[in-house]
Amino acid sequence: MDWLYLHLPQLQLDQLLLGEHAACALPEPVIIIAPRSQHIVQLNAAAHAAGLKTGMRLDTASALCHPLHVVEQHTQATHVLRDLARTLYPLCADIALFPEQGLLCRITPMLRLFGGLERYLSLISEWLAQQQLTAQQALAATPLAAKTLAEAGIDTRTLNTAQVAQLLQRLPLSALALSARVQQQLQRLGLRRVEDVLALPRAEIRLRLGAEVIGLLDQLLGQQQTPLHFYQPEPYFSQQLELGHEVEQATGLLFPLKKLLQQLQHFLQIAARSTQSLLLELSLRDGTTQSLTLHSAAPERQPERWLALAQLSFEGFRPNAPMIGLRLCCQQLLDLAAPTQDLFATRRQTLSAAQLVSRLQARLGESGVQQLHWQADHRPENAFVERAFMEGAVMDSTAVESNIDWVPPALLRPTLLLEQPQPLSETIRILHGPERIQSAWWTAQPVCRDYFVARNTAQQTLWVFRDQAQRWFVHGWFA
Repeated sequence: MDWLYLHLPQLQLDQLLLGEHAACALPEPVIIIAPRSQHIVQLNAAAHAAGLKTGMRLDTASALCHPLHVVEQHTQATHVLRDLARTLYPLCADIALFPEQGLLCRITPMLRLFGGLERYLSLISEWLAQQQLTAQQALAATPLAAKTLAEAGIDTRTLNTAQVAQLLQRLPLSALALSARVQQQLQRLGLRRVEDVLALPRAEIRLRLGAEVIGLLDQLLGQQQTPLHFYQPEPYFSQQLELGHEVEQATGLLFPLKKLLQQLQHFLQIAARSTQSLLLELSLRDGTTQSLTLHSAAPERQPERWLALAQLSFEGFRPNAPMIGLRLCCQQLLDLAAPTQDLFATRRQTLSAAQLVSRLQARLGESGVQQLHWQADHRPENAFVERAFMEGAVMDSTAVESNIDWVPPALLRPTLLLEQPQPLSETIRILHGPERIQSAWWTAQPVCRDYFVARNTAQQTLWVFRDQAQRWFVHGWFA
């Protein structure tokens, strides 16, 4: 049997509980209702224990159960299914999405890779548990057969092909995706099961019931191919999580964000990539969105480190309205570089220089962490400039900035350079010099200075210069 169908009857509810601190053990009854009909379409175990059932009206449910958490059914099932297909992709290369809350997998090409059917089904079950999904599974020889059996709640994973074929024939016709008109016509003819229709001559079926029934039965039995569109993974990561309740403080997003960061790590591991920038899109109660960007000084993909940066960024962040949804986006993907380590290192550093810079940026903002860059100017006060920490620059204790356009010659320079030269007002003794710096003659601020290394009476080493007017200035101090 080639096809495995995963029917997710309470997909939105599972996603909702994924964002709760109590996860699946949420004691409060939760129901999801259709917006127009106000009927229950999904409910958790607590609501079921309170006597609520699918199809029950909201007013009836409210009378039977209090307190009751009510959520409207959304129309983003396809988007959620794409997110799930991305995480399932390492286990199955051929995945078809069905908006009716289901994933169809062609498993035959994967069995040899994962060590047989039993092992493969075990991996699928582990994936469902990891995603905290409630699923009805069915194996069959055709896509439509697997889908129909799974939606009917019939698990065929331990059955052979002949047994599955018998179950298909005994299926009630109401389990097939037929129009309401055809269903009524079948009932008037006294046809209740698939085997009842198959017992009729094919010409009679076409004449009485039309091509719709013929085509559906042919797809069910494998006599006609079911049109499928297989999932193609996106070249970037984007996943949304519905919170299910209003969150007023940004720190309340840390728990659901951790789930999304774990899924991001899985995506980056598969692609053998890393990233330095993440975008958080927050859905607010008033229908607007608000964005927050996280930056890392070095390529990173560990959820714990991104979560630490997010926690620092959240401390000074104030949303414009209570938050009801969270989306994590990552479009900047970088090639994964192998980590380097000092061969003679005696202990492992707990926090690298790049991680320190990332945390400072998260706390102080990008403009609050500056980096010195050389520039081609012989005037000491113009030889470097402060800029925001360079995106893509990797810092550690053994690395040197590799993208410097110009490096000054090896000259004797002080450790501390004053922003502006100060007049010399003490007695000094010349130790080294002079060194003439004459530059910027083409500008409005040319310089012509003779620099010396000198020492004062307090035995401090200074960097001084004399200008053309024979005035002396202090420009720096040596350590």
